[in-house]
Amino acid sequence: MTTLPIYSNNSHATGEFVELVAIKSNGIAECTSRVLDGSSDHGYDQEWLEPATLADGRECSLVYLLNNEDFEDENGDAYDDLSNVDWLGHLVRVKLED
Repeated sequence: MTTLPIYSNNSHATGEFVELVAIKSNGIAECTSRVLDGSSDHGYDQEWLEPATLADGRECSLVYLLNNEDFEDENGDAYDDLSNVDWLGHLVRVKLED
């Protein structure tokens, strides 16, 4: 079973972990404009956030970290449909919202 760390809204780990099955998606992931170079997420090209709710009712975002090649097929062609991206394989943490 996949377990993810929970971070507060100021990006500090809370010490809590949550099972992926205890999270309900509330929308579609969207790319952020956060600069990752120099951050703890250095080495990735893009951050994506998906609104969600924990089983206890707390609002959160699922945080995905991807590289540009994660949006390409084995021939290097860009995917026509983002459903081809391995989202689950790039889910790194849960961020609590205010």
